[in-house]
Amino acid sequence: MSEQQRVAIVTGAAGGIGRELVLGLLGEGLAVAAVDRTAHGLAELAEAAQARQQGAKLMTIEADLARDESIDEIVAKARGRFGVIDILVNNAGVGQATMRGDNRQRPIKFWEVTPEQWKLFVAVHTNAPMGLSRALVHDMMRQKWGRIVNVTTSLGTMIREGSPTYGPSKAALEAFSAIMAKDLAGTGITVNVLVPGGVTNTGMVPLEAGYDRAEMIQPAVMAPPLSWLVSDAADNVTGRRFLAGHPMAGKEHGGVEYADPDLFQGAVWFFTPLPDQNLHEGLFAEFAGWVDQVGARIAMLPPDEHDRLCAWISHLPQMVSTALAATLVDEFGEDAPLLPAGGRALREMTRISASPYSMWRDIAITNRKNLENALFKVEQRLAHIRENLASRQLMDEFERAHKLKRVGAGRKNS
Repeated sequence: MSEQQRVAIVTGAAGGIGRELVLGLLGEGLAVAAVDRTAHGLAELAEAAQARQQGAKLMTIEADLARDESIDEIVAKARGRFGVIDILVNNAGVGQATMRGDNRQRPIKFWEVTPEQWKLFVAVHTNAPMGLSRALVHDMMRQKWGRIVNVTTSLGTMIREGSPTYGPSKAALEAFSAIMAKDLAGTGITVNVLVPGGVTNTGMVPLEAGYDRAEMIQPAVMAPPLSWLVSDAADNVTGRRFLAGHPMAGKEHGGVEYADPDLFQGAVWFFTPLPDQNLHEGLFAEFAGWVDQVGARIAMLPPDEHDRLCAWISHLPQMVSTALAATLVDEFGEDAPLLPAGGRALREMTRISASPYSMWRDIAITNRKNLENALFKVEQRLAHIRENLASRQLMDEFERAHKLKRVGAGRKNS
């Protein structure tokens, strides 16, 4: 983020995705006006921010986005506290469960929708983002900098049966986002769409839907991409729809000074569509072409297989490196010159231990079951090695390890 204090309005902020977006922005040093119609949820959000010593940069605004008058009230209150608003995150949503809790089992038909229900979904998902964007865009244009991020839904949900109000109203917001991006081209204001990529563990999905909440996408995964989209690093990124994908490339340090134009060369880029997700061929072809341009290659995996695989090939190595580095600090002290003495092997083993906890916290939470299983099996293997340091079985372990195929192991970023 720039040293300049930037200010964001986030709607639908009291729970689920919105709460995580607010806390993520506060963690990046932004001031946030959090909007929701739920007073209790806003109070809990304020308590969470206070517990993180971030309460001074948060204001809460209780407002019902279904009311046209709320737009001017929200903007006036936010400006009264913070001045110019730099960032707008249209996240508020109304779920199909407000119409029928067992909608998954008994999909609502379009002829069952009342005019009042239709108007509510359009008001929150389409009219409110339009009104707030129109109210804020002139200040953004004057300062030649601004961010509008609209949270929509998967293309599959937009056209799924049982979604005759949610799908069309979010689709309208998506179309509006593309038009806004074109209208604002060259102004310094970007407009993008952010999508969780699947069914997310929020109150909008009722218990009657029958999902295992631990297996659902957790709201916290939305905060890091939003933080990037509203940063200066995303100045030239506009009119984009961000999908659920996972490039197997990265570094242990963040920031522009560590940027590497070859970061994705030779990397695998996992794409994880859901079984019932209808991929738009044109959009996917555009995505695949972009991945190819940066030197990566796409691998398609179901979400559950992706999570299990990444626990072993990415998350486990991080935890092992972290454990080794922390143990060395405990054993020799933080000032001991161990890396020069240990040579390349120790440097490679501990390099990723410098990765920030803020990123791995969310990964550990959302993929906990798979990571626990991987850690348990490695603990068993280490115990076996410890018990057989003086036996032939140690040689057997080395021989088994030598069977690991090391094709493409020369990539420098992974």
